[in-house]
Amino acid sequence: MSFLYFQRLPPEIQLKIWHFSLPQPRIIDIFAALIAQKLQERMTPNVCNSDARSAVWVQTFVERVYSTPQPSERLLHVNRMTRSLVLQRYSVINVDVGVGGPRSFRDLPPVIGANGVETIYSHEQLEGNRPFALVDPRCDIVFLQDKNWMPRQDLLNLVSDLEILVRWLDRGFVENLQCLAIPYYTWRKTRSSGGLKVLLRFKGLKRIFVSFMAGRPQHGHPLWSDATDELAGHIGEVEAEVRDDVENLARKHLGWTKPGYAVVKHRDILLKEL
Repeated sequence: MSFLYFQRLPPEIQLKIWHFSLPQPRIIDIFAALIAQKLQERMTPNVCNSDARSAVWVQTFVERVYSTPQPSERLLHVNRMTRSLVLQRYSVINVDVGVGGPRSFRDLPPVIGANGVETIYSHEQLEGNRPFALVDPRCDIVFLQDKNWMPRQDLLNLVSDLEILVRWLDRGFVENLQCLAIPYYTWRKTRSSGGLKVLLRFKGLKRIFVSFMAGRPQHGHPLWSDATDELAGHIGEVEAEVRDDVENLARKHLGWTKPGYAVVKHRDILLKEL
């Protein structure tokens, strides 16, 4: 069919044809990281005495949420109809792959803790024309990847990547996302900090996958072989742990629609779910 003949078709027929050109469901890797933290003393005017000054402790967390780069979707550049089709179906997530360039910070309002310490969450992001990833929250699987490059400090291990993800992603995207994959390491870290209730924010969630290994299979690699051998002996325990966590969350929050859940060995097994 020539493009000239195609343009003569009714718009609704063109739209249906373009629809079949959209990408098939995919696994979208997203990273959430705590990159810096600081606790400092700040002097503020005393409300009881305008001449006096009092000290306030302020704790600042600087965080990043980013995705891996994707090839540019060609339908964005064909015409207005195809561009509108893509933007209606997909959510746009800015990609920050850690390359150089000017950066800006977006802060959330301070949170005052019971101990009087102010906590401020800052999001580090690139300025200007940033690359982006397109995600269909209805059928793509968002995989919250573990970060092997992060320093393993005690404080960093206490901060859940899942909480960082929810803190900075668009609220509408979080509420409409249907499939979420989480490394088992992140699942345990979130539970130990009492943060699994953050899953309640995913109101449209239908399936949760907990992956024992976050990365791709590295066949023949000794560390990968050791990890998969360890999994074979503990898969039942992991499945029971995840089941209990989800069931307990559903019992405590009766209005939450409990999603389906499964434990998988590694990332590539999720491809079968698509």
